Amino acid sequence: MKKIVIDDIKKIVFSILEVENITIEAETDLTAIGMDSLEFIRIVELLENKYKCEIADEKLFIPQMNTLKKISEVLQETLDNNSNEMIKN
Repeated sequence: MKKIVIDDIKKIVFSILEVENITIEAETDLTAIGMDSLEFIRIVELLENKYKCEIADEKLFIPQMNTLKKISEVLQETLDNNSNEMIKN
């Protein structure tokens, strides 16, 4: 099982939002620093590629993934579910 690292998520968010010299904490609302729906989708795509997973459609709403902490929780849940599926098969 792969462990999600918030710093990895932060690097991806920084690259998409093109922000520098800004402090983003685990609970910072990313929409407050400029994340819109298109950037959200780009972040999700990069994370899915990095972690080789597919986040469930019902999780792909900005309010459910608008902080680094929420993103890491959704990713960890996705990876855990994928691991459980692999064990069953």
